[in-house]
Formats: sequence, structure tokens, C-alpha cells
Amino acid sequence: STILMNNPDIWFNVKYIKFKKFNLNLLKLIKIHMPKLLVISIDYFNDSENTEDLNIIQNKTNNIDIILDRITTVHLTCGSLENEKQWLMNSLPNLKHLILTNTELPLLKSEFTFKLNEKIERLVIDGNLIVEQFGKRSYIYFSNLQDLQLKFDWRFSSNIYDWYADTVMKFLKYFKNLKTLSISFNPFIFELTRSAPELELKKILVRLDKNEIEKTYEMKYLREYLIFSNRRLFV
Repeated sequence: STILMNNPDIWFNVKYIKFKKFNLNLLKLIKIHMPKLLVISIDYFNDSENTEDLNIIQNKTNNIDIILDRITTVHLTCGSLENEKQWLMNSLPNLKHLILTNTELPLLKSEFTFKLNEKIERLVIDGNLIVEQFGKRSYIYFSNLQDLQLKFDWRFSSNIYDWYADTVMKFLKYFKNLKTLSISFNPFIFELTRSAPELELKKILVRLDKNEIEKTYEMKYLREYLIFSNRRLFV
């Protein structure tokens, strides 16, 4: 925050920024010093030097009216999407793209979940833990998605490819407005795994119900991605 306050001129044209730690004060400074900001990436939230009760933080933020209407994309890492991050989301009326890495999803029946359903058109789910969390719960989340990207983690297990394939089939079936679904693997060391992303994707592909998928989607490889494009929505 000190850098923002001491060097206001250099931040005016910034369109992307990444914070290791983020708090309400930084939100205020962005409003003042970064009018052109489009994308924000945050690793951790830190609301004060001392840990505050969540209700205190929520009451404090509810009384502050800060709107950042140019930001359309947010990348969040760790923590709870509903708790400490909700006040940020409420400040972004034009948020459409969300990237989640090891982030806990909100409660199914919460008001915040319904707000996200209305807003989010493009979603990236990064890591097996959040993909599994997403798949275990009822498919209410992000029901208006148009583009979904799944980033799997490589594992020393042959059984996990059945789970990957099952997850892909469920997502293709559930998201009725989906235009594209892409799957890929997070980077891994070739010398350790003796494999490559293309080989890992093929292990998933052979387990998919291709006849069922091809009724709606066209499948193709693009470098290290396997992409499913909805035929009906691209006509």
C-alpha cells in the first residue's frame, strides 16, 4: 500500500496486478490510483495485523461502498470464497471471469452462490482438490457458465483417470449453456513421471463415452489441451 500511495502516477495505466496479500485498504487505493485495472490476482487476504473475528470484518466491509466496475477477471488462491473474499466480489459488479486455485466454494444455499451464478461466464478450476470439492456437491454452482477450464494435478495412480473421465462427463452433462470445456494438466516433471501432458490426456480420452459426447460436442487437441466445443452453440 505504501508503494501505491508514494508513486500514484505509475499506477494509472495498470491493467493487471498480482497481490501476495490483500486487504480492504488496498481495495480503496485501487479505486483511487488504478482506474484502468481489468484483472486482479490475489494469493492471501489479510484484513489487519491482528486476526479479527469474521463477523467484525463483515460488518466493517458492509458499511463501505467501493465499486470497481472495470475489473472483469479475478484469480484467487486459497481460503474461503464466501467468507473473507465475499466483500471483494460485492465490489465488482462486472466480474465475469473467475480463476480458483485451492479455494473453498461458498455454501450451496447462500445468497452469494446465487450472485456468482448470475455473474460468472468463464471459470478456471485449478487443482484436484477444488475439482473434487466442486464435483461432490450438487451442481448448482455457476449454472450460467459458457467456458470452463479444468486443470488437473498429475498423480501416481491409474485409478485417478477414471475419476478424471467421470468428472468431465458430469460437467459436460450439467452445464447446459457451456460453449467450451478444456482440460489440461498442471506442469509436472517429465524425468519423474516419464510422461507428458498429451499422454495423460489420452488416458482420460479412452475412458470417455465418446458416442454420448459427440452428440453435442466436437473434441480436438490443441497443444497440451483437450477441448470440447458445443456444436449447437457455435452454429
